[in-house]
Amino acid sequence: MSSPRGNGMQPEDGGDEPPRQYGGPAEEDPLSEGGEDNEEDEGEGEDLFGANMAEDYQEDPALDQYDPEMLDDSTHAALTIEQRRAAEQEMEARDQGGRWRPDPSSPGLLRLTSDSEIGSPHPGAPRAKRLRTGLEQESEHMDFPDDLNDEDVPPSAYDLNNEKLGDDMRLEKRLEQKIKKCFQQFLYKFVPEGQNYPKYPEELRKMAEDHNMHLDVHFSHLQQWSAQLSLWISEHPLRMLPILNETLMTEAARKFETYRHPVLPRDENELRVAVHSFPIVEPIRELCTKHLNKLVMVHGVVTKRSGVFNEVKRLYLRCAKCGFPSGPFDVAQEKDLKPGACIECQSKGPWRVDRQETLYRNHQKITLQESPSSVEPGKMPRSKQVILTGDQVDKVRPGDELQLTGIYRCLYDAATNARTCFPVYRTEIESVHAKRKGDVKSA
Repeated sequence: MSSPRGNGMQPEDGGDEPPRQYGGPAEEDPLSEGGEDNEEDEGEGEDLFGANMAEDYQEDPALDQYDPEMLDDSTHAALTIEQRRAAEQEMEARDQGGRWRPDPSSPGLLRLTSDSEIGSPHPGAPRAKRLRTGLEQESEHMDFPDDLNDEDVPPSAYDLNNEKLGDDMRLEKRLEQKIKKCFQQFLYKFVPEGQNYPKYPEELRKMAEDHNMHLDVHFSHLQQWSAQLSLWISEHPLRMLPILNETLMTEAARKFETYRHPVLPRDENELRVAVHSFPIVEPIRELCTKHLNKLVMVHGVVTKRSGVFNEVKRLYLRCAKCGFPSGPFDVAQEKDLKPGACIECQSKGPWRVDRQETLYRNHQKITLQESPSSVEPGKMPRSKQVILTGDQVDKVRPGDELQLTGIYRCLYDAATNARTCFPVYRTEIESVHAKRKGDVKSA
């Protein structure tokens, strides 16, 4: 590309004389948007060599001095050849894309590591970049090394104290990613009182060894880590727990081959964060409208248990006219299932279920009744229906005394409405964590 001087433009001497042109019209600058009008809008600019230029160099005794605490006046020995070579190698690693990481030999200090030390095939490889944005990708499409963790994330990247949760059921993408990052750092870094090392990396390893599909998380640990996150979990569990489950699945798949999607059975393709030990225990008879869609903890005795049923979790349909597949559709009680029109033949129905592709999960109902010892004399003990899903089914039996943490929900009941002739909603508890009294393995 030719320079402005090559286009016949003369440099400005005093700024008053416009540039002269020779040999025809000047070339248009491809970077300019407005041509000559753009030059007129810019004006003369700021004069850096004005009359006040010398004021920037006046002496100021209050400012013209160095902080003695930041000066190193001590004498240092000359560097040896080995020390100089090590320093040059360190600077070379930094220039080639090295990064600062915690030094295990010196707690509280950072050590510069090159791409070769973290397993990248070549400096600046995009492999590490894919891992840093792994929360936005499906874990089955990623290649995770065992020695790479996102443990060097600044606290400001996952601080939720200044965030607000809107009334809409769908979270904005930025806040959702921040919640995921906060819980991810909790799994890596949280150190309980009385311990000198993080708790949940070891819990993740035990979960993988036992091939469990849930991770027990103490609610007080979440409170100590992020009060805002624990508040949102207690007030909006239907919105927060799926985000935590997705984060747990991503981190487990990143570290353990057991949880990669091609390895898991089709009905076990997600992990569950089992929050337990909620600090407020509610008697079953005092559950009311203020507890709806919130996290609760109740005590009681199991009196009845149903069989295990298959509940549709993700539905796949096929057009009955042309057989073209449609879906998937996430089935939820608060959502209306609207397949729309067939993409192939534009037909709006009928539809048939693709039973080979549709995903199911285990579903079981139990009846939890107040303990006889907790009921006042002369009163009948009340009971509440509890829903167990996934790996919770068949873990309790009638007669077991439970400490149950779950979500208190209300459901539309057409049969009850037909009898009473006015809208009535039946209530149930969706189990998050169930601990049998006297069970040592339960958290």
